This record gives sequence, C-alpha cells and structure tokens, in this order.
Amino acid sequence: MVDKKGIKCQGLIDDYLQSKKQLWALTHDITVKGQPVELYAQDYRDPFREGQGVYSLRTNRWLQEPKRVKFNSKSPEVVSKVKDITFQIDSLIDSKSDDIDAFKQIKRRLKIMRATAIEKGGEYAPENLAFKELRNRGVLDRMNKYLRQLEDKQLSLK
Repeated sequence: MVDKKGIKCQGLIDDYLQSKKQLWALTHDITVKGQPVELYAQDYRDPFREGQGVYSLRTNRWLQEPKRVKFNSKSPEVVSKVKDITFQIDSLIDSKSDDIDAFKQIKRRLKIMRATAIEKGGEYAPENLAFKELRNRGVLDRMNKYLRQLEDKQLSLK
C-alpha cells in the first residue's frame, strides 16, 4: 500500500509502479497453492476488489480473505487482467525487445493462469474470460507472431 497523494510526481508514479509490477512479473514465477501471485502497489485509499485476497506482509494477516464470486467478461477483474497483460505484451513489442525469454515467460504464465482458473473456477472464471478476451482482441496472435519473428531471426545466418 502506498500514499500516492504524498508523492509529488503524480503522472510518473503510476507508470513507475506499473513498470515495477511488469518487471517483477517477467522475472518471477511465484504461486500460492498453484495460483499465480501478482504483486503490485495500491493506493491505501483504493478499495479492495470484491473477492480479492489481500494479505499484509507487515502484520502477517489477511486484510481481506479471498472468496469466490461470479464474474462476467465486463467485470473489473477481467478488464484489469486484460489491460495489464496487454500492457506487458505491447510494451515489449513497442520497445522492439529481443528478449525471447520474456515472451515465453508471459506465455507460460497465461497457460498456468488459464488452466488453474478453469480447474478451480470453471469456464467463467475471470482469468479464463481474460484469456479469451486477449485472444479475441488479437493480442495473443500479435505476441506469437512477434515471438516467431524473433526466433526466426535468431535461427537465421547472415
């Protein structure tokens, strides 16, 4: 939890925190009982999302215990996941990254996220709905095409 109002660079703080979240996600593969863990900073004034588990490392207790709730593809959790993953993929592509492992890490995380979601929450689990939305928007195709181009370049001789 952070106090965003206490930080003077309002325009930069969200970008900075998003970049740190993305870097962490690309370099770590943390799970709790098979569920992928996302770490991010949230303004202490922002409410917790319904059903979201929030654990305090400082006090070693749940601030909000996770619970199952029904979701639809327009739910804030689905929209947030789609936005976050799209940002990660677009950032790598837009920066013309040649980090094949970063793209493969995203693909692994998506595969695990979807499989775990379907197993635990069924077809309409938010992670599965987010995956379908990414596929429908062409985000996954764009990533796969870019990754194939990187791999082809790597395997080619000049």
